[in-house]
Amino acid sequence: MKKNQTQVILLITVLALTTAFLYIYLSVSRALQKTPKPILTPQETRVLDPKLDEKLLDELEQRRMR
Repeated sequence: MKKNQTQVILLITVLALTTAFLYIYLSVSRALQKTPKPILTPQETRVLDPKLDEKLLDELEQRRMR
């Protein structure tokens, strides 16, 4: 009976260690495969003008009423 229990504990320990090493390996490989951040041009990073074009909004409203 004692030998059988020791084998079960050994099997659980081996499975736990295998799972831990697999998890670590996959985490490291996933971190190494991440693509670098893209390099943006100044044109892409320029600040957008937050002002609304009221003429355009009025024109759209007129179209909707027709």
